[in-house]
Amino acid sequence: MPSYLGELAALATSLCWTVSATFFTLASQRVGSMIVNRARLVVAALFLITTHWLILAKRGLGGDFPALSGNLIRMLTAAAALWGLTLLQGQARATVQRLTKERSALLPIVGGSFMGPFLGVWLSLASIQLSQIGVASTLMALPPVFLLPVARFYFHEHIGWRAVAGTLVAVAGVVLLFLV
Repeated sequence: MPSYLGELAALATSLCWTVSATFFTLASQRVGSMIVNRARLVVAALFLITTHWLILAKRGLGGDFPALSGNLIRMLTAAAALWGLTLLQGQARATVQRLTKERSALLPIVGGSFMGPFLGVWLSLASIQLSQIGVASTLMALPPVFLLPVARFYFHEHIGWRAVAGTLVAVAGVVLLFLV
């Protein structure tokens, strides 16, 4: 029986990114998207550093390069670049002050950082390692499909027939991937 670990990781990635997008939308409504982006990269990097060191302490430094390490490098690079730009623009103090003032945005930022840049990206890299890239990338492209019910029932947005038709086409494509 074939193992579908990579495909399951890709599907889990899509679900993580769906939850992450929802959390980040909630936080952005409170403090704005730029502040959310600055904060989520730092929080995700903290999650990754903690997990990375726990795994390295258990396994030792082996010859293979785990997906978690790749994710840590990506998040640290992105956080350094974004915060470097923030410092150059003189927005660091304003960002911290806004987050301090709007504490209600912190929980969605932490939740979204865990589900998206930490767990979602880690699962995406594992998925690419464990399955065919075409299947993994198709499954990882499903968050817009998963976000339709979230948009409708949580954010009370109107979902038109085009969105529903697009969702059906996307789901049919995923079904075909597993049947072929």
